[in-house]
Amino acid sequence: MKSPFLFQIHVIEHGDRRVRVGHLLFEDSASRNSLRVSTASELLKFLRRAEKECDVLLFAAVGPVFCSGGNLRDHDAQGPAKGRAANRKIAAALNALDGLAIPTVALVERDALGGGVELLSAFDFILATPHVLLGFWQRRLGLSFGWGGGARLEGRIGVGRLKRLALEARAVSAGEALEVGLIDQVVPTWSALGDALALCLRLGSLPRKSVAAMKKRTPKNERAVFEKLWFGADHKAALGRFLSR
Repeated sequence: MKSPFLFQIHVIEHGDRRVRVGHLLFEDSASRNSLRVSTASELLKFLRRAEKECDVLLFAAVGPVFCSGGNLRDHDAQGPAKGRAANRKIAAALNALDGLAIPTVALVERDALGGGVELLSAFDFILATPHVLLGFWQRRLGLSFGWGGGARLEGRIGVGRLKRLALEARAVSAGEALEVGLIDQVVPTWSALGDALALCLRLGSLPRKSVAAMKKRTPKNERAVFEKLWFGADHKAALGRFLSR
């Protein structure tokens, strides 16, 4: 079976640094870019590769939509037990994406529907073109958040806004999504990829170890992680460049 993902590494020169951008393109037009167990397994494979070989990950999609959520026909055909197991594997893949030790950027040029918004919630930065819609359509199908997206979205936009959007079960425009904090930037269609790569360049130019520390920070480990970084090679190099200005 052909993989729904195409993975390429773009190397961009930035001063004395070479930033490696892992460009992951999602295309499964036959299923409207929906997620199933096989998709989650493929996604995990490329996430592991990006974490090893790249400084930043850029995710985009080709097809009628960015992501239409879970493949409901596939889940229904598996029955309750296998369906629950499949759901957990997809959730695990999105949790892995959320915890990736490199910055992650999503470029949204098509609509994200239902679970597609949950997929977006696992990225550090979300850029969208002006015409896209983000649809909170789970409730229209008698469903709720199922892949950890509820908690991630709550952290991104707050409890009140998330509750309103989820209960209304409607789609929001890119402009409204930016206003409430669902996305980080609206970019012109004609320069979308260039703007996304420029962001990746900025993110990938910064010391890598501190990225993982920031993303895995908890109140209990914050001080210990800081002290480890303070005496590490990345901080010493960055401090040297700063003091030599």
